[in-house]
Amino acid sequence: MNDLLNKLYIAMPNEVTGDIATNSIAKLVGTGNWTATVSSDAKSVVIESTDGSLITTDNAYAATSGKGLGLKLNENYEVEARNVLDATGKYSDVSYVQQLLVDNDRPVVSVGNTDSKILVDTKTPTNMKLNLKFSEPVQSLTAVGESKAKIYIDGNEVPVADITDVAYVGGVAPTTVGSQELANVAVDKLAKGTHTVAIVGAVDLNGNLLSNNAQTLSFTIADPADPETGVAPVINNVVQVADNAFKVVFNTTGVGIGSTTGTILTIKNGAYDATANDKKGAYVDMPLTNNDFGIGKKIVAKEMPKTATVPAHTEWVVTVDATADVDAAKLSYKGANVITKDIVVSNYENAVKAGKEYTTSLAFKKDTTAPVIARKADGSLKIAKTATAGEIAVEFTDAPFITDGNGLVEFAVDKDGISKPVTVKYTDKDGVTYSEEVTPTCADGKTLVLKVTNEKMLTTDGTKDLIPGTKYTIVLPDGVVKDAEEDITEDSTPDYVLLDGAHPFVGRTVDYTVPGATTAAGTVPQTTKGLIISGAEVKDATADFAKKVKDTNAVTIKDNQIVVVFDGEIDSTTVTNKNNYLLGGKVLPTGTTIEFRQVDIDNADNDNNVSTGAEKFALITLPDNVITLTGGQDFAVSGVANKSGYKMMPVTDIVKLTDNTQPKLAKVEVKDSNKLVLTFPETVELTTTDMTQLASNFKITANGKVVSLANATVDSVNKNQIVVTTADNFDNVGNLNVPVSVELKVNADGNMFISDLAGNKAAAVVVNK
Repeated sequence: MNDLLNKLYIAMPNEVTGDIATNSIAKLVGTGNWTATVSSDAKSVVIESTDGSLITTDNAYAATSGKGLGLKLNENYEVEARNVLDATGKYSDVSYVQQLLVDNDRPVVSVGNTDSKILVDTKTPTNMKLNLKFSEPVQSLTAVGESKAKIYIDGNEVPVADITDVAYVGGVAPTTVGSQELANVAVDKLAKGTHTVAIVGAVDLNGNLLSNNAQTLSFTIADPADPETGVAPVINNVVQVADNAFKVVFNTTGVGIGSTTGTILTIKNGAYDATANDKKGAYVDMPLTNNDFGIGKKIVAKEMPKTATVPAHTEWVVTVDATADVDAAKLSYKGANVITKDIVVSNYENAVKAGKEYTTSLAFKKDTTAPVIARKADGSLKIAKTATAGEIAVEFTDAPFITDGNGLVEFAVDKDGISKPVTVKYTDKDGVTYSEEVTPTCADGKTLVLKVTNEKMLTTDGTKDLIPGTKYTIVLPDGVVKDAEEDITEDSTPDYVLLDGAHPFVGRTVDYTVPGATTAAGTVPQTTKGLIISGAEVKDATADFAKKVKDTNAVTIKDNQIVVVFDGEIDSTTVTNKNNYLLGGKVLPTGTTIEFRQVDIDNADNDNNVSTGAEKFALITLPDNVITLTGGQDFAVSGVANKSGYKMMPVTDIVKLTDNTQPKLAKVEVKDSNKLVLTFPETVELTTTDMTQLASNFKITANGKVVSLANATVDSVNKNQIVVTTADNFDNVGNLNVPVSVELKVNADGNMFISDLAGNKAAAVVVNK
C-alpha cells in the first residue's frame, strides 16, 4: 500500500470518532492491497486493488486477505485530497470531488492461455485446460439453477461438469459463491488444431452482460515444442546499444556462427575510405568474420534467461570501431548525428539448423544527450529514502541507450579527483531553513546516494533519520555526473564509446518528500465532525473524542463553549478569525471570543501530560443571551489555513448548545383587584418558596401606589406565566384597566429567584401595563 492512499479520503468531514485518518482510503481498505497511481499527465490518480478486493465490499474476504471500500452503487460519495503535493512540490487547499458510484461497464472475456495455445499432455490429459479470463469478476458459471451463462466450444455446449470456477487473481477465495475473474474448461478430448469458444450470458457482479457476449474466440490444441528437433533460428530484431554497438536478438537459444568460415555479419557501406575513388572518397563495407566471434572479440554471444514476457534466447552484442569523422576501417558518422546502414547477418545456426540470411536497416545515432534524473512508471522522479538512516538516493538515466550495461553515469571530479558536492535543504515547522553540503557516492553507475548528517535536519528520536512527511530540497549542481563510456569486457578499455564526448548533467533543484505521517511545516489543516465538540456534548459524552476529553479533564469546557480541533499546521490568526465560523448560518455574534490553544485534551499518548501530544484547537466562547433553546445548532468552520495560506475543506456540523438567554418579562396582565399574570417567552421556575425572598426581586406599582407581593406561583398549564397575588388591593373598584408597573430586579444580596429551566436568571426589566 502506498503513501498516497493516506492522503485520499472518502467523506472525511463526516468522520465522527475524532480520528481524522479514519476515513482515509488507507484505513478504509484495512489489510487490502490497494494502490494509488498518478496518471502520465500527472492530473489524475487511479485507485485500484491488486488482490481482488472490491470497491463495494466492506470485507470481501477473510481477515488474512483484502478489504474493500464499503461503498454502495447508485449513491453519491465525496472523495477528498489533503496534503497532496503539486508539480512544484507545494501543498494546496484541501479539495474534493463528488461522484455518483455507478457500474455500467460490461466485462470482456478473452482466452488467457499463452498465445491462445494449449499443449497436448499425454501423461496428464486433465491438465489440458482452456483458460477464460474476464476483465472483472463475473457471477458463477457453474451454479446450478442460478447461472444463465453458457459456454460453447465449436458450437457445442460445454457441460457444467467440464467447467471450473476459479478464484480471483492470486487465488483469493471470494465470499460471493462462485464469483470469479478466471474460469477453466476441460479440453482434453479435443483434437489438435484450431477451435472456437463462445460465452453467452455471463454477467459481472452488478449484472452487466459481457461486452463480447456470444462472440467467438479462437484457441489451438498443439503438440509441445521440441527444442532438440527445434525451431530454426530467426532474427527478431537488431537494436543499437551504443554509438558503436548493436545487438542481434534471436528467437531461440544456442545460436552461434555457422559451420562454414568467412563473413558472418556485414555493415554495408559502414566505413568511409577517403582515398578510394581516385581520392574522391567512397563508402565501403565493414565485414565481420568467424575470427571476430567470441569472448573479448567484436561479436559476443549472450544467453538471455526467460522473463515473464520474453522466452529464453540468444543475443549477439556487436561492437565495432567508430569515428565521428571518416575512417576506412571504422563506422563513419562523417560529421552527422544519425547515419542509416544496412546490416546483413549471413552465417548463423543453432545445434541442428541454420538460419536464413537476414538484412535490416538500422539508424545509428550518436549519444548527444546529458544524463537526467530517471522517472518511475507514474512519471514521478526516482528519488527515494534508502534503508540507511539519513540517506536519499537519486537515480539517473542516460538516453538514448539504456540497455546492455549502457546508460550509466560517472562523477565529474575536480583536479584532485573530488566529486562536486550536492546541497540538501530542509525547512522546519517554524520556518527555519537548514542546509548541508553532501559529498555523494555512487556504487552502481546510476544512483547518487546522499547522506544527511546535520541533526537539525533529522529525527530527534535517536534514529537520526529523515523526517517522515517532510520535504527536502536537493540542489544538484551542473556536472555532478556525466555520461560514461562502459567497459563491458572489463579489460580496462571502454567498449561503448561516446563519439560526441561525455555530456555533463544540467544542474537542477528538486524536492523529495519522505513517505510517512506528515509532520513538517506547511501541511494543510483540517477538522472533522468528530473533532468539533461543545461543553454540553462533553458533559453527556459516552464515547469517541468527546468522551476522551471528558475523562482527561485537561480543559474545562463550559456549556456555551465550542472546541474545534485541527490536524496539521496552523496559522493561528485564521483560527481566531470570527469570519471563519458560522452559527445558525450567521457570523458568530458580537461578544464571542476565540482563543487558539495547544493542550493535550484527549491524552491519546496515555502519558497524562497536557504539554505533550498537544492538540491545536479553537476555544470559542459564546456571549450570554445568544442561545434561546437547548438543542442542536448548525455550526460551520472554513477558511482555517497554514502559514502558506492553504485552506482546510469546510466542515458543517450540528453541535449541542444550552440555552444561555435570560428569561425576560414580556407582558403584565391584571386579573383581579390584587392579582397579576406575568408572561415570559419560555418556561420559568421559582427557585425559592420563601415569599419574602421572592418579594425582594419585585417592585409593583398599581394605580399609582406601591403594593407588596404576598404570593407567586408558576401556572400549572402555561408554565411561562407567573401568577402574582399582592397584599394590597389596587383600588380599582372592579376596573381591570388600571395602570400597573412591574419591575424585576436583583435583590441587595445579588440574588434573582426566577430562572428558566437551563438555570438562567431572569433579566432585570420594567414592564408597564
